[in-house]
Order: sequence, then C-alpha cells, then structure tokens
Amino acid sequence: MYGALLDYFYTTLKEEISFLETQRLEAYARVKSSRVYWALGAGLLFLVFVNTLFKEEHLFALFFALTLGSAGCMLHEKHLTRTFCGLFKEHLIGRMVEYLGLSYAPQGHMSPHMFRQAAFFTRDFDTYGGDDLVKGNIAGVEVTWSDVKATYTTKNTKGKSTRHTLFEGFFFMAPFPRLFHKKTWVLPDVAQKILGDFGTLVQGLDRRGALVKLDNPNFERAFVVFSEDQIEARYLLSPVIMERLLALKNHAKTPLHVSFIAGHIFLGFSYGKPSFEPALSQPLGAFKTVEKHAQMLALMYGTVEALGLKSPHEAG
Repeated sequence: MYGALLDYFYTTLKEEISFLETQRLEAYARVKSSRVYWALGAGLLFLVFVNTLFKEEHLFALFFALTLGSAGCMLHEKHLTRTFCGLFKEHLIGRMVEYLGLSYAPQGHMSPHMFRQAAFFTRDFDTYGGDDLVKGNIAGVEVTWSDVKATYTTKNTKGKSTRHTLFEGFFFMAPFPRLFHKKTWVLPDVAQKILGDFGTLVQGLDRRGALVKLDNPNFERAFVVFSEDQIEARYLLSPVIMERLLALKNHAKTPLHVSFIAGHIFLGFSYGKPSFEPALSQPLGAFKTVEKHAQMLALMYGTVEALGLKSPHEAG
C-alpha cells in the first residue's frame, strides 16, 4: 500500500494540489519576514538600552518590549502554520485517505472513553485531545484510528504543578476475530530492560491482572503481558499472533501498547508527536515529505493484514 500511495501522489495528486505549494511558499515567506522584523526590532531596542547606560527602568522596558515582540512573532507564525495545516490536511491527507477507501475527519479523534477502555495505563489522564480521525472498512474489518494525546499533572511537596505526557501517538481499534471474555494487555517491557530480574518482580505487582510468561524469548524481551485469565491470554497470543505483534512493533519503530478487551484489539503506537502536521520549510513534493505521510497511512491501513484480523483462520 505504501508504493500505491506514492504512485497516486506523483501521478495524480501532486499536480492537482499544486496550489498548496504556492500557499506554503507564501506562508513561509511571511514567517521569515516576521522573524527578520522581530530580530531588527530587538537589535534596535538593545542599542537604545546600551545608550541609556543600563538604567534599571530602561532594562524593564527593554525586557517588556522583547517579550511582547517575541510573543507576537510566535502567535503570527502559529496562525500561519495552523491555516496552512488545515488546507494541507484537507487536500493532501484527506485525498490519500479517500484513495484508501476510508473516511477522514481532520479535527476529529477517538473518544476518551475508548482510550480509557483500552486501559494501557493504570494512571488516569486529566487532559485529552487529538485529531486526524480515520474510519472505515478494510477487508471486511471495521477500523478506527486517530492521533491522540493524553496528559496528567503532578504536584511536588511545594505545590508546584508539572504536566506529563501519558501517551501521544496513533490509537487504533478493530474487532478481534477470536472469541474471548477476559482482559489481556501486551505492553512495552520497560521494567525488565531497566531493572533485569527485579523488573519481573515489579511487573508482578501490576494491578491489571496476573503476569503471563510465554514461550517466545524475542516476544518476552519486547513485551510484558498481563491478563485476567492466563489460559485465555495464551489462546489469544498464539505463536502466530506473537510473531505478528513483534513484526508490527519493529516495523512501526516505536513502543507499542496492545490490549484485548470487549471483543476488540486496541493498539497504541507511541510516536510522541503529531503524525500529519506539515512543515512550512519543506516542499510538499519532496520525497521526504510524501514518504513520511505515506508510511504512516500504510502502516495503519496494513495493520489489519499484518495481524491477520480478517478471519479466525488467518489470525492463527
């Protein structure tokens, strides 16, 4: 599918959306002009400051002016980027998703209820958002995915708040072809890598369920498995499924969270950044730009085939 998306872009889409490149160049030129004007203004203010013999009241005025100018420059750049991003998603990402036979809502995202249902984390989040919602049928399987970002806040002993990212990346959901009744989680094996044998003890304290040990050394090194039912977990994680999840994780080149809950498989690809945001400085027709977005779409679209979700027989 990756090759097909590239062919579609270069044979059809590139010419049809050529106006976007003009929009990008105009927006980028305005951003650069804004930065130049701000730099010149900052330089003039500094010269004025130097000539006032470093008087305290002038120091405050200089600081205020530089702060105000910096904020204005950033807001202007953010506005230009947001405006271009809307056009980019509508005419480039939207058309690519349409080519795949799926629906696309640039400002939509999977609900916080779905993310909580997947239960990748024992900690809850206090802010949640996302974009780039994709839905549709792939080889008879109803799939949904979007970019999501969930964060939480902690306070230290002095009451200072710090915001942390719990998850940022693609969140994917599809029906799983094997019947099951209990919950099973397949998560990145961070504790084992860092703490060794002590990490196994720490993992055993997870309150989601019992730690499940499986007969696949490569899988065990990459993931840790918890389940409410050991037998059902081994039924779900057949040798074929373990190999497929491992291959998917290696192909995605990012930490992968998986859960089997309520007849569905949930996947969290933890990229740590937005997936379909354009860069004003990069030409739309550049291979690097097109490759990035085609790879992301092909990865998510290909998950159905990669995990053999089309039928119980194919699921192994």
